[in-house]
Amino acid sequence: MPLIGLYTGARLGEIAQLNLEDIWQNDHGIWLFDIIDGSDEDENGAPGKKRLKNVNARRQIPVHRELVRIGLIDWTERLREAGYTRLFPELKYDKVKGYGKSFTKAFSRYLSGLGMPRNGRKVFHSFRHNMTNKLLNELDAPTVLAKQVLGHERGDSTTVNTYRKDVTADGADSKLVRLIDSVNYNFLGSVVAFDISAGLKAVKDALDRKNRGLGAEED
Repeated sequence: MPLIGLYTGARLGEIAQLNLEDIWQNDHGIWLFDIIDGSDEDENGAPGKKRLKNVNARRQIPVHRELVRIGLIDWTERLREAGYTRLFPELKYDKVKGYGKSFTKAFSRYLSGLGMPRNGRKVFHSFRHNMTNKLLNELDAPTVLAKQVLGHERGDSTTVNTYRKDVTADGADSKLVRLIDSVNYNFLGSVVAFDISAGLKAVKDALDRKNRGLGAEED
């Protein structure tokens, strides 16, 4: 989740609720994240489990080449083969805070274990700030395109918001694809490919311990 956050700028809740089908390859060979809400209302018409902050949060973000290199696409395929439907099947759903609640607690414990003070300054949302800084300050991305990536209102006028269409990932030369692949974090060069076999064992173990050891399927 931290690496996806760094390379997309997506909100924690948007990442935590990703389904495997939300990561797909278009006709131009570009892998994409679909950041969308759900249509899975219950029989009483209550909202589905997948939620977004607002309509502007609906967007597509190309999967950065580094995420492909370290095995994200291969991992999604193995999860499908194992019968899962969600990218993070071990996360428990909370009716108020969605799928991100349990991860927030675990991540805070992780940062605390690294000796980071828990004063609200270094949090998962910091990855979103990193991406914003990359797009606007280092890469000098057009403001409207940066807003599209980050899921903000696209413009400052009714005309822009009503009539402007999002830039699409229609090939490697797309402005959107080139922008995402231009994002670089030199300190991540030593990150090795994900150990998929160990990951599958970890997911199974987490599910076995879910609900106080009673075991559970993905929510």
